[in-house]
Amino acid sequence: QANLITGLDTDQGELPWELTRELVDLAPAAYPTFFLVTNFYNAPLARQLHASGRTLAVPFPLLDTNSHGNVRPLHCSPEDYFERLAGLYAHAFSWRASARRLRGSRGRWGKLANLGRGLDEGRGFITAHRQTRAQLDSDRELRDFWHGRRRAPPTAYLREVKEQLGP
Repeated sequence: QANLITGLDTDQGELPWELTRELVDLAPAAYPTFFLVTNFYNAPLARQLHASGRTLAVPFPLLDTNSHGNVRPLHCSPEDYFERLAGLYAHAFSWRASARRLRGSRGRWGKLANLGRGLDEGRGFITAHRQTRAQLDSDRELRDFWHGRRRAPPTAYLREVKEQLGP
């Protein structure tokens, strides 16, 4: 497994995304996970992110570092970020990349685990990030939230927390 963080302050332009796609291609047996920068208020950088107004008030139950981060990217718009993230997942979990990962996996259980995770998690995140990208166009609360013009969590996030909690 290769754990990669996207949206770091040093990431600018297309190069980080291009290099990450290249890593996926050059190490086909490594199962890639792409994390969103998330401020859990437990590191020295947390105060700096919060003070600069880049930490968003994402409800804690949604912070999973894969589909909901809470730090606005520094060098690109949220729309661009989620578009690129969905594209990265689409590349890493395309049928071609998944087949190469399967061939490179060792043992029956490794192959099954990579196949199952890729179909469930990997392809699921393509859909999730494409939905977030589309919602940024259609949901003003979400768009204002991600652009720092709204502090309170959007209604869609609160609804998602209630759905997770159930009755």
